[in-house]
Amino acid sequence: MRRVTTAMMVMALSLGLGCSGGGGGNPTVAAANAETNYTSQLANSLGLDLAALSTLFDTIFDPDAAAAAGVTFVLDDGPGVAPHTYDVQFPYDQNQNGTTDTTIIVRIVFNEAPGDAPRAGLTATLTLTAPLVGFDGTASGNGTVEWLTVGIRVSGDVTIDDRSSGRMIDVTIDPANPLTIKEATGDPDSQANVCDMSAEGTVGVTITSAQGILSMIWNLLSSSGLVNLSDISFAAADETNADLPNQDVALDDCGVTIDTWVGAFVLEWNCIPLESGITTHTFEKISSTQLRGTAVEDDAVVFTYTLNVDPNNPRVATGTFSETDSGGTYVETFRYTIAPHGNSWTQDNRYEYQSGPLQGSGGDCFGTATRD
Repeated sequence: MRRVTTAMMVMALSLGLGCSGGGGGNPTVAAANAETNYTSQLANSLGLDLAALSTLFDTIFDPDAAAAAGVTFVLDDGPGVAPHTYDVQFPYDQNQNGTTDTTIIVRIVFNEAPGDAPRAGLTATLTLTAPLVGFDGTASGNGTVEWLTVGIRVSGDVTIDDRSSGRMIDVTIDPANPLTIKEATGDPDSQANVCDMSAEGTVGVTITSAQGILSMIWNLLSSSGLVNLSDISFAAADETNADLPNQDVALDDCGVTIDTWVGAFVLEWNCIPLESGITTHTFEKISSTQLRGTAVEDDAVVFTYTLNVDPNNPRVATGTFSETDSGGTYVETFRYTIAPHGNSWTQDNRYEYQSGPLQGSGGDCFGTATRD
């Protein structure tokens, strides 16, 4: 899958997982809960949006897709520079409105030339600074990533400077115990525990604010849809301390429901073999797990189809539709993933001609749709 890639490392290193609950009559415990609630807001507004970079990052393995997505790789072969060092530039939609408004540059040192390497076994070290979606601040850090046959394994350190709230968040994944991230399949050993991803490992988090310093460990199991927060301690600015009990939190749906999908979206799509276009998709709810989609091009209905929304992860809608063109009749299998804010979704599609001159041939399509 294109979507499970290095940018998920950025997401993983940037996530904050929150827990709810009041502080009773203890002001220190109340302040600690306020800080953990803040990290939940940060996770849903920031970290999960960064997962959209994963589609762009996987173009390391597909030069045609890189060109279509506007991703560029600049080799730095200057004196004293390590071999296979690249500055990779990504067009980035910081406010998630469907329009590229900035560029992120990630410096990557691969263990071998990425264009020649198989996916499994390719490793890299990263240095990055990225804007915060929805916040006045930046995330910066260093990390390592190992591509697996499916998914990635990551470690590193990231510091998030959220100037809008005055908080600093430090996130650490021990290189000796890296975090494994794959796209969730719904199988018993592949449950969605961070939106539509299944992660396993431990992550250390420290949040520094005017209220004090909160530290915790996130424990993730690919077999569980819950994230366990342990070793939660808070050192308040007034020098009082509080320890909170372990808590389980769920971030598998990111607050999205089937109703989040309802409405019209303009999809800009690209396919390989090279083809592109713009289609408006309008979704209406027809049951608790299904949507009816209407695709329109040039003010004419092209086709209607049914979307099946995963009840365990409503950010994901799947299905098939059929269409006939000069090449014959083809069936396209699609997977749409909507952003936590509900204003855009991405597609990961595969089509194959069932009849006609192009029978047996097919291709892949990708793109981003924004709410109209």
